[in-house]
Amino acid sequence: MMRPSARTTGLPASEAAGLTRDEVRLAVAGCLGLAADDLNADDNLVVLGLSSLEVMQLVNRWKRQGIRADFRVLAARPTLSGWWEHLSP
Repeated sequence: MMRPSARTTGLPASEAAGLTRDEVRLAVAGCLGLAADDLNADDNLVVLGLSSLEVMQLVNRWKRQGIRADFRVLAARPTLSGWWEHLSP
């Protein structure tokens, strides 16, 4: 089965493959034990308690969904806005 692409859906590749900003926020909030509404786009996720292991687990989950995600990039930009910039081409 083929995954929809950005070209066929008109969405950024990450959304075409099924990942939205809200899903990123929910996934991170789940790791932190917080409500998604408690996370701001520019909050430092490491300061909030997100570990490197949790980042790697998220990267692996997203890669299984066909999302291009690079642990090093996410670790270097530990905010939701930084992550979304990387995850959405």
